[in-house]
Amino acid sequence: MVLDLPGGLFGQDDVRETESAVTEAGVTSYYAISPSDWHPTDLTAVAAASFSTMQVQEDGEVCGAGVNLPNGVTVTSVIIYGNASSAATETWSLFRSSKVDAGTTVEMATASFNSKDTSITSPIIDNSLFTYGMHTSTLDTGDIIYGGIITYTT
Repeated sequence: MVLDLPGGLFGQDDVRETESAVTEAGVTSYYAISPSDWHPTDLTAVAAASFSTMQVQEDGEVCGAGVNLPNGVTVTSVIIYGNASSAATETWSLFRSSKVDAGTTVEMATASFNSKDTSITSPIIDNSLFTYGMHTSTLDTGDIIYGGIITYTT
């Protein structure tokens, strides 16, 4: 039931929503990956995490982080910041894993720490079919992850 007031509500015409909101196309947005999002993939490994850094405490540790981007966006670049002792050889990767075909994983982006990758494989996010995450190459004692940025457009 709609209450029909003479002269409208407070002198306004019908103010009911008649169309759903649409996200503006071509808008660039940023997904921040906090240092506290990263964890060693070996659950017995030790890492010191805080709001501003995640420091590896043992040699040979691989770290991972979950990624939750909005469905339908297009990833345009990724960069992870850190002080890896061998920054030129220590790397990170963004990947997607199939929810229906277990074990099927595609590396979407990869680069050395402090380097941006703009050549994204399968850049459109489809949360109905895939999960997304990141991992590093093996890091060493004292290596630090400062965080990262995934740039995407709608």
